[in-house]
Amino acid sequence: MQHDLRYVISTHLRYQAITLPRIVESLTQVCGIPSDRILVVSGGYSRAYDAEFYGIETHCVEHNSFDHTGLIDVIDRSIRADYWFALHDTCEAGPQFSNLSNKLDSEMEYISVSKAGWFNMGAFSHDFLMLESDYVLSLRNCDKVRAMFSERVYLRLASAGCYGSGEIKGLGFFDPYRTGTQRSHLYMPDLDLHKYQANWQALASNLALDP
Repeated sequence: MQHDLRYVISTHLRYQAITLPRIVESLTQVCGIPSDRILVVSGGYSRAYDAEFYGIETHCVEHNSFDHTGLIDVIDRSIRADYWFALHDTCEAGPQFSNLSNKLDSEMEYISVSKAGWFNMGAFSHDFLMLESDYVLSLRNCDKVRAMFSERVYLRLASAGCYGSGEIKGLGFFDPYRTGTQRSHLYMPDLDLHKYQANWQALASNLALDP
């Protein structure tokens, strides 16, 4: 059964010009995902308006909710899709990402990118977002600490699983955005998805406690 899967990228006014080109190019040019299947939601604006950045529909919103900015906007606007795949702007998709992300189990309401549910990324069903909308919307304007502590919560709320084994591989450190910040290069082979993690020390500690 083919599901209607769309992708929502959470970003912020301060960082979008740095991070969006890389992820948008990987999704549209490397993976061949049509631009109308992708939505960008950018937080931190003084007023809300709609725009188009890098050929992608973009909703500029007045809140900053970190990982949850995109899903909150999807719920606010009642934008329908069978599944929404939530992504951070600090990701980059490999050539197999589109095919792999479309391997959806219709029995699952949330399919995480990792076994432990790190990053709040993965495919969220429409039914789940509607059922748990109160929780998701409660994260509007959350601070970074709450955003980090919210990781793994979705696994407890939903009929949930992960893509493949949910493995995360560390591939060293580099500065993908040429900003002077060394980021941990993480790779999820079951999705052919790269994540460039800035607060990698905190993540490394958590992974050591619960891989």
